[in-house]
Amino acid sequence: LYSNERERGHVVRCILRSVRGNLRLARRPRCVHDVGKRGEPVQLVVICGRNARLQQQLRETQWAPSIHVVVEGFVTRMSEFMAAADCLITKAGPGTIAEASICGLPVMLSGHLPGQETGNVRHVLSNGFGAYSRNPRTIAATVSRWLSSPSELQTLSRNARAASRPGATADIVRDVLRLLEDRLEEGGQGAVDA
Repeated sequence: LYSNERERGHVVRCILRSVRGNLRLARRPRCVHDVGKRGEPVQLVVICGRNARLQQQLRETQWAPSIHVVVEGFVTRMSEFMAAADCLITKAGPGTIAEASICGLPVMLSGHLPGQETGNVRHVLSNGFGAYSRNPRTIAATVSRWLSSPSELQTLSRNARAASRPGATADIVRDVLRLLEDRLEEGGQGAVDA
């Protein structure tokens, strides 16, 4: 996926997934500059979804020579980006967190929907594979620290994999089928229709 970039000395370090919960973060290019401040070549991939205005703004930004920013719109190959990255900045969506965890990808959470995603933040923090902040400077400082510490990244990655449940979908299907079978045994066909 990034062979040309690796030849130029850029290594994929971070994905900033810009969805509703963290558009304010991506609108502040300073955060991206701060993440890449360390001086060594770094590649940041910013996924903007369907926000064409944000894509254009970020593509027109002049980045420091050591920072290579790839700006993408809506993508269907997020798993490839995750496999190539060292960490992910995103809001606390359950699907993204689950996929990142399976990939062993440390997660910097930049926002969440109160109520339905609050538990996702707790899950990431209590399992030790990420951090949470709504402040772009704190996010940049945290991610920069991770990227400058291979041992910390390794620990976060190991914790992410330990918290993952790659077979969860199959488990859910088995549980639903078992419940349906139990209902059929209890009351016949009509019990399922009710």
